[in-house]
Amino acid sequence: YKSELEPWSHWLTGKQGEAATYDPLEFVCAEAHKRGIDVHVWINPYRVTLPAMNIEDLAPNHMYHKHPEWFVKYGKQWYYAPHLQETRDLLCNVVAELVTNYDFDGMNFDYTRYPGSDFGDAESYSKYGNGMSKADWRRENINTFVAEFYDMVKSIKPYMKVGAAPIGTYKNVSGYGNMTAYGNVYQDAAEWMRRGKHDLLIPQMYWNEKYGFSPNMTT
Repeated sequence: YKSELEPWSHWLTGKQGEAATYDPLEFVCAEAHKRGIDVHVWINPYRVTLPAMNIEDLAPNHMYHKHPEWFVKYGKQWYYAPHLQETRDLLCNVVAELVTNYDFDGMNFDYTRYPGSDFGDAESYSKYGNGMSKADWRRENINTFVAEFYDMVKSIKPYMKVGAAPIGTYKNVSGYGNMTAYGNVYQDAAEWMRRGKHDLLIPQMYWNEKYGFSPNMTT
């Protein structure tokens, strides 16, 4: 979609930052609504690159080139640092632009979590942890962003639905060893609902339904 804050996606033209010849989101909203279909956009807020991408190759107007200190490398990928207010403000501004300029009906978060327990934020935790355990601090970083995001969206379009697709196992019960949202990646979607900062949840079930877990995702 057309944005003053984010570069055009390389999936459209083959090169990030190169404008498409039309606005796909505008087209989808118009054509779906002609047919009585709601449009929900899918938002992945923190993850910036895929493993095969070199972050230095991002478009010149990408925020990384202006504020590289807002980013953390994890494995072969780069992420916005969830604990920074600057990150939260930027992401809220990006979506405020989206909500204001396009006539869609809702949005769903994906990957609104930490990528793993060994995420490189030890220095930031020592500076901003404020006596909390690292796990609680990380969860509250995500909770704070979700709340700020939700309030921003509702201030612009109160009718818009805000939801997420969290990891399907919130916490394990006896006999199960799934990767959990709460414990492994600091995603507390139940708390988002308790605080009234989400309208719906669509849990993602990455396991064999017959057995109830996936061996390659056990803890």
